[in-house]
Amino acid sequence: MTTYRQLTIWDVLNELSESPTTSTLAPMWECLDAELEKLPLEAQLLTAALAFTQIADILKSRAEVLLQDTRDRNSLLGPIISTDLFAGLVRTTMHLDLDDLIEPEIPQTFKPHGPHQFSSPTELGSNSHYENGYQYVKSETNR
Repeated sequence: MTTYRQLTIWDVLNELSESPTTSTLAPMWECLDAELEKLPLEAQLLTAALAFTQIADILKSRAEVLLQDTRDRNSLLGPIISTDLFAGLVRTTMHLDLDDLIEPEIPQTFKPHGPHQFSSPTELGSNSHYENGYQYVKSETNR
């Protein structure tokens, strides 16, 4: 069975203070009237005083936001956006550990080659020349 709980004036004021510019005060006034009816006179005055203090803070926050919006619209520099707005969207630093993605090195085996015959250009005479770092030797065949 689902049970419902009636919101108190304090619950409504907490919700209003979370978004003061978009919230309406009408439900708060209804809740405050309902809350005050149940209380004796001294408790009514105390509760109303505390509620009015929080309402004043909510209206102050709303006024500050609206005034700042007006200043931003009329600013020669254009609207000024707080960097806090993008705090959850922009990452300034990042560390990636890619060690798990690197495969282990496969050992390579090479077949031994026979002895190499290197000759100096003087030994080869005019039958050789160097081009692009390679030595080319003209072979003479007997016919």
